[in-house]
Amino acid sequence: MNQSLYGNIIFLAGVGGNHLRWLLFLDDKFPNMFESNKLDFIKTQVYNTNRTWNNWLLYEWKFRDKLNSILQLSHDTAKSYQSIKELYLFTDINTYIAINHYYSINLGLNGQSLPDFSQNFVIETNKIKNIVINNPTNQKIVSGDFLHEPVLCKNSYRDIINFYNFNDNYDLAFKVHQLYYQCRTKSLQDFYVYFNSNEWKTRFDIIRKQINVDS
Repeated sequence: MNQSLYGNIIFLAGVGGNHLRWLLFLDDKFPNMFESNKLDFIKTQVYNTNRTWNNWLLYEWKFRDKLNSILQLSHDTAKSYQSIKELYLFTDINTYIAINHYYSINLGLNGQSLPDFSQNFVIETNKIKNIVINNPTNQKIVSGDFLHEPVLCKNSYRDIINFYNFNDNYDLAFKVHQLYYQCRTKSLQDFYVYFNSNEWKTRFDIIRKQINVDS
């Protein structure tokens, strides 16, 4: 993990670290690497109507390198730099929401079965919750359950921006969070519809016939 301008957000897949960074991106101290207004950019390029389950990660990867130079994301909870800001983000109340979200956008689950992924998710969550904070100025552990709610929690948002010494852009962050929540809901709906569609049933029939032939 390379050192970035404002430090790191360390979180498990599905918890919402990418979205949190977009909320922080709204701050004036966070350089705008894109030509358009920040809110307009997020509306048109990040949380737009084309975003769904089978292209969700492509949208994240598209801007990852530019954003990582300012505020880096990592799933590696074992490493700690401590000389820079480190925000550890976990979720345990809405664990099933985080797991279902990640499963719907990455069916392979990084080479894990769903039961193994779920078990490891709980194990790694407990590790994050039990991290010993040696320097509260540079290290913080935060519950990200609020990121899965339809309305952005003011207190949770302000707790995080205070850690990074960012300004309060709650009104803008509220709008971005609404876009995010709508995209996540649409993505899950699209996922459900697709795997209950005639197209997918036809694919299963083709696979079944192939298995019968091969056997």
